[in-house]
Amino acid sequence: MVGMILEAPAAITARPLTPAGGAGVAWMVVDATPDGAVAADYSSIVAAGLELIPPSIREPLERWSSRSGITRKLNIAVASNSDSSAAMAALFRLTGWSIPDGWGGRYGDRAFVQINRQKSTTIHEYAHHIDYLWRVSNGQPEGALRNEAEFTSLFAVSMLTMEEALYGHNSSAEWIAELLTKSIDINYNGARSNHPRIFLGLCGDNTAVAGHVRALLLDIFPDLPAFSWGSSWIASPPEPSITGYPLGDISVGAGVSCRLFDESGLPVTWSISADALPAGLELTDGMIHGNAVAPGPYAFTVRVSSSGGTMDRAFTGYVFDPSRPKPVITTTSLPAIIRTEPYSFQLQATSPDPITWSLPDPTRPLHAGLTLSPSGLISGTTSDGTPRTYKVRASSYGGYVDLTVNANVTARIAFTTKQLPALKVGSSVGRIAIDGTGANLEEKGLVAGALPSGLQFEFGDPSLPTFALFGIPNAAGPYSFTLRMANEYTSAEQTFTGTVSPA
Repeated sequence: MVGMILEAPAAITARPLTPAGGAGVAWMVVDATPDGAVAADYSSIVAAGLELIPPSIREPLERWSSRSGITRKLNIAVASNSDSSAAMAALFRLTGWSIPDGWGGRYGDRAFVQINRQKSTTIHEYAHHIDYLWRVSNGQPEGALRNEAEFTSLFAVSMLTMEEALYGHNSSAEWIAELLTKSIDINYNGARSNHPRIFLGLCGDNTAVAGHVRALLLDIFPDLPAFSWGSSWIASPPEPSITGYPLGDISVGAGVSCRLFDESGLPVTWSISADALPAGLELTDGMIHGNAVAPGPYAFTVRVSSSGGTMDRAFTGYVFDPSRPKPVITTTSLPAIIRTEPYSFQLQATSPDPITWSLPDPTRPLHAGLTLSPSGLISGTTSDGTPRTYKVRASSYGGYVDLTVNANVTARIAFTTKQLPALKVGSSVGRIAIDGTGANLEEKGLVAGALPSGLQFEFGDPSLPTFALFGIPNAAGPYSFTLRMANEYTSAEQTFTGTVSPA
């Protein structure tokens, strides 16, 4: 649909709306009513939302032309009654969409339909416009902003702890549209879901992620209004927040300059509230600066304080010395994890310097219940049987090396049937089930002894832990036989003994 111009059908009247800073841009606000005629003018509602979007953001989007030189237009349709099938039909004729009940709006390549008549809805739908077309309208290759590497990574991390009730929890398109909406409509004090505090919630209530996301947005859109995303409500005075990029890994002797800032507008003080900066670095008015002098891992917490409250943000990373060798990981695979049973495995690596193990990718966590210690011990108990791929990192003074390994979780193979029912010569046993637990068997059968005379095996699916006996015993006396099941990870044997009674 790139390059497509959507025009209003004759049955719906289109009103041009000239935005601030967008002279000559072809905007269209369309009102749809139950009878298909023009009703109340909702252009003021749309304009109220558009006026909050900085001109520096709107101007490139609204002057951009397709490669053919045809000016592209954005049509905005506003329904006068979200329950009216006729109004919905009118909007459908305009856009080719159906709008499910409960939706506030819907965005397409060059149009959006707005059911919820609030300026925040206008901004949210326009934010999709920004996401999809900001790059190409600024002379960059086509592609949504949300698909850039940093946004992709931060969304994945945010999803790990984001409340499911938040709009955008499972959609990166809605996630970035909501982040932009909260960054633009900063004074909205209606429904809690529209409060700027939700910015932090959209980042999984992780102040490090939120500060990073906000810094990215300000680098792209420097004219976004300042707001304190740390406020728990429309607070007065507002609570402070810590915006800025992570410090990351640094090298001994290399100059460090990491700027952190608060947007509450109040006087603030900066401090280290937990642990300590790497030796050689200082924190001055929100600036982490200096030259690290010693290699090793670091972890510290920055605090900003004002009359509105405090906010903490954790920083972790490593100071490397390029003159030292990197570690060498000697572990190549993990033993199987047995579900619901204690697990312990020590990762191995060599280095002349101390080694610290970590999980570098938050989107690849260990199974729930398992932990990785700094010394490289994976331990714990999990009931999660989902196969995963772990990414572990060994860091020492000279650098780090990553290892990606498969983590296979399996159930313990075991026999749940421990003995056979009473057997009697001449009496049919019907079908005696011998069951067990486990899956994906690679071995299954009789490994010792013999069945009672007259009985036979039914092995069934060779990969499943089930056997069956059938037949008619024809000889009295004792019996003993052993069955075995095994797969790549575990095995089990069970001996069955008893006596066949005379007829």
